Amino acid sequence: MKLLLTALTAILAGRAAGFETARNDLAAAVLPDEHSGVVCGALNRRAVLGAIQSVPGLAGSKIEIFDISREPVPCGELHFSLATLPTPAGRDCHSPVVWRAEVVYDANRRVPVWTKATICVPQVVVKTTRVIPCNTEITADMVEAATITTYPNGATPQPRSVGDVVGRKAVRRIQLGEVLEAGAIRSPDVIVRGQIVHVKVASGHVRLRIDGEAVSSARLGEIVMIRNAKTGNTFRAKADGRSSATIALGENGL
Repeated sequence: MKLLLTALTAILAGRAAGFETARNDLAAAVLPDEHSGVVCGALNRRAVLGAIQSVPGLAGSKIEIFDISREPVPCGELHFSLATLPTPAGRDCHSPVVWRAEVVYDANRRVPVWTKATICVPQVVVKTTRVIPCNTEITADMVEAATITTYPNGATPQPRSVGDVVGRKAVRRIQLGEVLEAGAIRSPDVIVRGQIVHVKVASGHVRLRIDGEAVSSARLGEIVMIRNAKTGNTFRAKADGRSSATIALGENGL
């Protein structure tokens, strides 16, 4: 790719300086690498296909091109990005989308282009094997890993293994056979309202431990309200493990 662009740049620079170059020289510098996304004069389907296939995460994808932009373009390299890939209708990879891209030339100058295509990629996902009610902690027998054909959704975090979801809780009712997305699950509570919490109190080099009753629930790293069993006062602490929290003496009026 770099060698071809170097040759292309040299030919174009020579023309700009007044030197004559044969039409075949220009074609030779561009056409052999069309499958990798180098274009000159206009887009072509082979170059578009090559540029899409070179996008990270699209290896092995099935691509069907329906249309491409017809405007003239300078000689340069065609770039697509997953960041600009729209979600197809119904999230169905067989529904065409208009994907906007750009031709990069003269080092950093850019010209916008587009293509209308369908893009389906094989992807490992985690699917449910049963209905999971809201607020249920997920166990290994509730889910399974599967390979499906779907649209590229690099911007949407998804669990890729059963281990990514076991122990987490459903934030809504999840249907049988549903592909789990990060937004459908959350970390479990490490402190549950009503349970006894072991609180570590820090003041300079002094360390104390007290027990209190959780007035609220909390996940790891969240703030939890705890009632001092001896005084009846409540204070804030940060959950740092199961039934465990930490506070700094003086911050909560202890």
